[in-house]
Amino acid sequence: MSDKKEQQNIDIEPNSSNTDEQLEVVPQNKRFRRFLFWSILIFVVTPPVILSSWLSTKGIHLNNVSGLTFNNGIAAKKISVSIDNTTIDLENLSLRRNKNKETGDVSYHLFAVKSSVKLPKAATKALAAQNIKLNYIHFYDADLKFTHFSTPFRFTAHARKVTSSALHTNSVTGWPNAVQILEDVNVNFDTDPHISLTGNMAKGVITLFFPDYNPSPHYRLPFNDGSFSISWQGDATPFKINIGTMEPQWETLYSILEKQVITNAGFSIDFKHPTESMVLTANKLHLEEPKFLPKFVERADINNKGYHLGQTIANLAQLPMHKFRVKSFTYGDLILDARMLLETPTADNKKATKKPKKKKKKKKIQTQQDLDKKEAELKAKQQAEELNIAEETHTKAKFIVRGKALAPDPYNLDVTVRHLTKTDARVHTSLVRNDGNRLDCDTVILFAQPLPKYMNCNAKFKGTKEFTDRLGLKGLPDAKINGPLRFVAIQTEAPVDAPKDKRMLVDNKLATAYYDVGFELPESFAISLNKYAIPAGLLKRKLRKQLIN
Repeated sequence: MSDKKEQQNIDIEPNSSNTDEQLEVVPQNKRFRRFLFWSILIFVVTPPVILSSWLSTKGIHLNNVSGLTFNNGIAAKKISVSIDNTTIDLENLSLRRNKNKETGDVSYHLFAVKSSVKLPKAATKALAAQNIKLNYIHFYDADLKFTHFSTPFRFTAHARKVTSSALHTNSVTGWPNAVQILEDVNVNFDTDPHISLTGNMAKGVITLFFPDYNPSPHYRLPFNDGSFSISWQGDATPFKINIGTMEPQWETLYSILEKQVITNAGFSIDFKHPTESMVLTANKLHLEEPKFLPKFVERADINNKGYHLGQTIANLAQLPMHKFRVKSFTYGDLILDARMLLETPTADNKKATKKPKKKKKKKKIQTQQDLDKKEAELKAKQQAEELNIAEETHTKAKFIVRGKALAPDPYNLDVTVRHLTKTDARVHTSLVRNDGNRLDCDTVILFAQPLPKYMNCNAKFKGTKEFTDRLGLKGLPDAKINGPLRFVAIQTEAPVDAPKDKRMLVDNKLATAYYDVGFELPESFAISLNKYAIPAGLLKRKLRKQLIN
């Protein structure tokens, strides 16, 4: 019995030892799982935390990140950051650090398949104040190279394509967005000596619209070879943009030109002094009248070509720019290959001063056309003095057009507008052709109304039909003239018995105007009334009625 008990005791001891080992294994497994859990947690969480902290020291705030990996740099499927309240979302991003062995300079190379930029609230509010809502700004295959993050801060960037979409904040549902596209874009940013941004693009499409007018027509402008620059210099913020060629693609009213084209277009402005610095230039500006125009641009008559001359000059005078210069301007068949210069009244509105005398050059041989022009100007001046129209001192502002007009077999066109003040101007217009037809007009225009304050025209036409037909005014009376013709109109105050509403303009349209009108006619001329002729039957009835009475 004693042997059996001993044997039982021997059998029990090993079992108790196994149980103790098992009890020890359980805590070890728990510790290993905890170690593994915390290792994975630290490995996953620490890099974004370190990355976020490092970016924060550079003024970049990490919003969220996913798909983060580390392999010769940093890569992420999606990442969102904020820089100066501007949110940038990047997809399929990679960031690598490079060090130049020779100079020791460190640079960073950032690439993203797609990037989206959301402007800060201050910028969106500023655009909303202009009735513009910017839907998005997208960059495709954007490649940024940062030289370093310390001052002076520099980087270069390239994007295969940049797109953005804008629309009216108060537009109706379904109104198309104005899409802007830039391709093959290069940008350079520098903070030394001033913050500046320069760049160029191979081609693109600009879609213009008028945010203050809803709905506004869209004007599509594909272009090639563009460049821009902007610099923040404290007391000045100059901005320049140049475009090699541009081919407008808006629907035209008449389809006269084979192709609309703009070459070597340049635009510059100082945003600190916009109205005194805005300059627009072009070598060639060959355009046609768009079929759809904003409401503030009104045609004289939808059935006739052109615009109201007085209203056009008034609108040009009030443009928010300093200078507009074109070497070759063509507008349908109305104006052909004309040189154009516009200098609007600036803030100081200084009077024109006489230029210092230059060294005498060889006298230019004057043509008969030059002599006729000088004679017409002297005649207009003398006639104005006879009517007590003062020759006022003009300002530096002017608008000059010299070229040809009214194709085919065009007239030589010469229009000179000299601003007297910010509200009125003196206009000299001349149309001359080799066959002897000539029209010279001296006019004073008030910008607040479309009609002249004073107008004096001298004409020499063998017949008026050919000239009025060129203007698209068909069916008007045709006068066969055997001598010079003069027309004078001087604006007067409304008479006592005039309607109470004496406004000349109502809703930007002519309502009422009063003139003293005078004519100087040649000894003889014949007029064909055309569509204004009185029917013969009506004359017979009136004559018969008079005979009966």
